[in-house]
Amino acid sequence: MLAGMTFLFPWLLGGLLLIPVLWWLLRIMPPRPRAVQFPAFFLLQDLKTDVKTASKTPWWLLLLRSLIVLLFVLALAEPVMRMSQGLPGKGGSVLVVVDNGYAAAAGWGERMARLREFMPQIGRSDRSVIFLPTAASPSDGKLRAYGPMGAGEAEKWIETLKPYPWPADHAAASALVTETAAAHPVSHALMLSDGTAAQEEKETRALMDALLATSSLTVVRDNRINNPHILRRKPTHPSEMSLTLERLVKPQLDERMMMTAYSAEGNVIDETTFVFPGGAQKADVQWEMLDEIKSRIARVGLRQLPMASAVFLTDSQWQQHTAGVLGDARARESASVLSEVYYLRRALAATGKPVIGSVEELTAQPMSAVIWPDSTALTAVERVQLLEWVRAGGFLIRFAGPNLAGSPEDPLLPVGLRYGQRAMQGALTWEKPVGLGAVPEHSPLLGLDVPKDVTVTRQVLATPSPEVFERTWLTLSDGTPLLTGGRVGSGTVVLVHTSAGPDWSDFCYSGLYVEALQRLVSLSAGAADFRAESILSPMMLMDAFGRLETPDPRSMARPLDPRQKFVPSPETPPGIYGVEKQFKVFNLGNALPEMKPLGSLPAGADEDTYQLAGERSLKPDLLRLALLLLLVDTLVTLFLRGVINLPPRFAGTAAVMLCLLVLSSPAQAQDVPETDLMQGIYLAYVETGEQEADRISHSGLEGLRDAINIRTNIKVAGVRGVDPSRDELYFYPFLYWPMTESQAALPASAARNLQNYIAQGGTIVFDTRDQQFAADDGRGPQGATLGQRRLRKLTENIQIAELMPVEKGHIIGKSFYLLNNFPGLYAGGTLWVEKEPSPDHDGVTSVFVGGNDWASAWSDAPQDRARFDRTATTGARQREIAIRFGINLAMVALAGSYKADQVHVPYILERISR
Repeated sequence: MLAGMTFLFPWLLGGLLLIPVLWWLLRIMPPRPRAVQFPAFFLLQDLKTDVKTASKTPWWLLLLRSLIVLLFVLALAEPVMRMSQGLPGKGGSVLVVVDNGYAAAAGWGERMARLREFMPQIGRSDRSVIFLPTAASPSDGKLRAYGPMGAGEAEKWIETLKPYPWPADHAAASALVTETAAAHPVSHALMLSDGTAAQEEKETRALMDALLATSSLTVVRDNRINNPHILRRKPTHPSEMSLTLERLVKPQLDERMMMTAYSAEGNVIDETTFVFPGGAQKADVQWEMLDEIKSRIARVGLRQLPMASAVFLTDSQWQQHTAGVLGDARARESASVLSEVYYLRRALAATGKPVIGSVEELTAQPMSAVIWPDSTALTAVERVQLLEWVRAGGFLIRFAGPNLAGSPEDPLLPVGLRYGQRAMQGALTWEKPVGLGAVPEHSPLLGLDVPKDVTVTRQVLATPSPEVFERTWLTLSDGTPLLTGGRVGSGTVVLVHTSAGPDWSDFCYSGLYVEALQRLVSLSAGAADFRAESILSPMMLMDAFGRLETPDPRSMARPLDPRQKFVPSPETPPGIYGVEKQFKVFNLGNALPEMKPLGSLPAGADEDTYQLAGERSLKPDLLRLALLLLLVDTLVTLFLRGVINLPPRFAGTAAVMLCLLVLSSPAQAQDVPETDLMQGIYLAYVETGEQEADRISHSGLEGLRDAINIRTNIKVAGVRGVDPSRDELYFYPFLYWPMTESQAALPASAARNLQNYIAQGGTIVFDTRDQQFAADDGRGPQGATLGQRRLRKLTENIQIAELMPVEKGHIIGKSFYLLNNFPGLYAGGTLWVEKEPSPDHDGVTSVFVGGNDWASAWSDAPQDRARFDRTATTGARQREIAIRFGINLAMVALAGSYKADQVHVPYILERISR
């Protein structure tokens, strides 16, 4: 420990020479005599006392005071463990350039931890700090430098620094570096890079050249941290979930990754795993899911990387909507290419499987919209039923044709029609087919691309009236309406003034035909009065980590024109724009160009990584301990002077107890009140006495707590370490107990407490953490590992039922997730459970025994994640299965065997195997 310690002011250690002098002075100077008041002089002859005043200061008090002086001297000398080498340069300021664009969100915590490590180095050199973030500020869209400021103030300012969901501006940063260096002397420049270069690589090169021109330059970059991803949706069929994932770093080995779909409430709906091929920069993800699930999805993102560029938001146009087509259900499969139903069915497949049936059948079901092709004739009774359905709030999309042209006086129309049809092709007309025109500003189809090669040969004409213009949603090139919409009662009727098939136009062959139907069907849910606004106001904006937040009134985010190309910036951040049920999403991924990695550094620039040096000052700990011991000295002095009266037989005991209290672990002061333990759910681990093992257990259960809170309806309040010899255990659903080499034997009180915990229905997870050393079968005392032997030694005073390996169909494999194996940091091995669980415990085992080191897999701590990446055989998938096992474990401990009788599990497993 002392080998890595450095003193910033070693000359202050000379104060240790005063300790012998202090000892001598205190030794020759007796304590102040105790004053005793007598009621009368004549009582002196009867006054007797057994308490004697010492003529010299007691040796143990001298030792205590010498220890206090020692601690103060050591603290003033400022010892530092693993002190880093200082930055180059002297005097002036250190200019710190930090990439905080969208790409910096990957590993942001590690970046800030490394940045904080530089602050003590700068403070020791008596230099100030100037910060220059490279992403524009959301308040005014400009870059600015912050400082100069002292190292202490800089550490506080770092807490306010955060990434933004738009690219960094290296060109503006280069100009600002030159301006800042001219105003303030810079002795060294530090650049924390996100690993990407600007699209114009010369801009990034100019930034580094400008930094190098001010002084020396150190560039911090690390492929382990600088690994941003971009998720884009491929331009495929709207009903398909087809995505492309791009990454900056291209490792040579295949990488297994996980994509997660979330609902609007943040709950996990579906997950899929895929393999990113080694050496590839892009990977396609084809995600097949049920329509019911797809319609509930609000966003899709990478589970491993919470960053805006790896999140895809969905809107109502992308979700599935049930639409019905009026027609003969018996003829739907035999519909020819000349049938209107054929084209409608193929177009509506983009928004879900269409339902074909009669008016009575369709209106009896929850339909987003009903489509009425002209070729489907309705009786008078059916027309009345359909009119009542629309007036009650239904959404009807109607196509024109010969039948409508011959009877234009119909209440199910948004506008009045002229009798007959307009023919623009044939022997008796001079007119030519007319192409499509513009989309009006107020139309809900605004933003869709209008093809120039689509022509219309026949249409029904609207009767001129003042309301026709505002009800026209799409026109022909000659200005006549092609699509109109309006309210009928509480519902909406949309009329396409040509046929649904190829008889009157080739509109049905175009992509606009599909997109327009998709847009109309998606608007049907409460959008009868929708008018597309040319400007959409921000509704929910995305931060750099992919989280949606309400717009900050202090930001410069402004309304967005959906017709213009979306460019992420402080004025137009990614997110949701519009109003409820009438909104449009703008994703960051599809608006970003292909990433370019940061190339070679300019000559003369040094390179560093984001690996933490682990520098730690011991001064605060030493001062805290010295002050606590000083408090003890004060209390002892008051007792010796008689200010505090304590029976002599209790004095020694009180002194020992007070010292133990002072020297006890700080975690003891953070105990959770029993009232909180009774009102909330807490996960617990058994404290082993080994600091690293207890840290992993605590961090692992915190990671498991977060997973349980996100993925289930259970809300775990916290994590706590327990000592079975002193703590009540019945508050906790299960105890995680890792085996270590230095664990002492259980005292009788701890064994009794654990036995009562098991008897009351508690669950203990024994983790020997040594699966890598275990035999293949894990059986037999001769082949037992050190962890298994330690477990047997620790539990020899606890009565545990006979154990057996987990069998197929056990409740632990299906309480929440369906699992066949239970890996942790290590995979394989055997999970042991009670062979015959007690009926009093709902038939659920009270003991789980394994050696896969689950806490290390559950932990989100950077050092544990790095260790997992080095050790795990199947990467992210193994960690995901370990988390699922932890969730199943919590479900078993909390809910017992409520899923033990699932009759449908074999069929689900059979489907998965196929």
